[in-house]
Amino acid sequence: MTYGNEIQVPFQQLLTIVRMLTPSQKARLSAELNEEKVETKQQDDFIEYLLKGPVYNDKDLQIIEENRKSITAFLQPFKIFAARKLLKGGRHQCLWHG
Repeated sequence: MTYGNEIQVPFQQLLTIVRMLTPSQKARLSAELNEEKVETKQQDDFIEYLLKGPVYNDKDLQIIEENRKSITAFLQPFKIFAARKLLKGGRHQCLWHG
């Protein structure tokens, strides 16, 4: 992982600086480093999930497209009704959000 502001510090110099920290600063540094490991692990797990996840073939994509068209056709009357109600100055009430 690279950061926008990278600083090159020799390891020995970095170790000397860390040793000079107060106990509370060391605890904070440790917590930050451990948090980064968790975030990196979660990101790595997500990438692994994506790489090993399902792969759609042409037939699957065709079924998804047909379903999308069917859902759009089903919802069309509701969209027209809501648009007419808005044009008449009525209050639009969303079917899903109330």
